Amino acid sequence: RAPPLDAQPIFFTSLRVQSLSLFSTVLPSFLKTPYDVAAHRVVSVGETVVLQCKATGSPPPRINWLKGDHSLTVTERHHFTPGNQLLIVRNVVLEDAGKYTCEISNTVGTERAHSQVSVLPSLGCRKDGTTFGIMTIAVVCSIVLTSLVWVCIIYQTRKKSEEYSVTNTG
Repeated sequence: RAPPLDAQPIFFTSLRVQSLSLFSTVLPSFLKTPYDVAAHRVVSVGETVVLQCKATGSPPPRINWLKGDHSLTVTERHHFTPGNQLLIVRNVVLEDAGKYTCEISNTVGTERAHSQVSVLPSLGCRKDGTTFGIMTIAVVCSIVLTSLVWVCIIYQTRKKSEEYSVTNTG
């Protein structure tokens, strides 16, 4: 015989599903290093040098630039693109020569890549373009003087040929 209805246990179940997120962490790695572009960059005083560093990882890595052992910050001449993927050094001076390091890091680890920058002294060129202007004037003067010399040579040649020309006066 079946037990009375009021004697049976009654179960109420409630199931609530929430989103479940899985996080994986991945050591940062380089997609592009300053070395990939050029292991050794050579620039002249007054020029601009650009170093590139691209990275991937989970969580996304932070990019930090160092010169020697010192972290670089934004200055009048040192600029970074968003995310620090590009280091731009404008109006390079001799003191900018040295080892540059791109350091990428996240909670899993840190990686580094290096590039060497050499700076050649200026050969009398000035930032304001004065040397370029002087060179332009010198080239124009040379062309004008050369043209004048040829005009004189042609004039003298024609003058002499007229003096020695034979005429038939019958």
